Amino acid sequence: MQAALRALNQLVADNVIGQYAIGGAIGASFYIDAVQTEDVDAFVFMVPTKSGLLTLSPIYDALTKLGGIIENEYVRFAEWPVQILPDANDLVREV
Repeated sequence: MQAALRALNQLVADNVIGQYAIGGAIGASFYIDAVQTEDVDAFVFMVPTKSGLLTLSPIYDALTKLGGIIENEYVRFAEWPVQILPDANDLVREV
């Protein structure tokens, strides 16, 4: 999971995304007993664009340049598939 987190941190450093939050079972494990999970859910907060359109292409391009392998809806880093979930609504932004 370290490689995935390093890659997400690099996206923030490179201003590809504004910030991110880990959700799902991994995020919940800080508050509840550990549960089994097969992926990392990364909620990404997008850098606003001039057009206002939301595209994930820059994120996937940057993650593959950092060694990620695209597999269906995931970007895999070592044994961890990462699912990118954009801040598409106010509820996600608030959480």
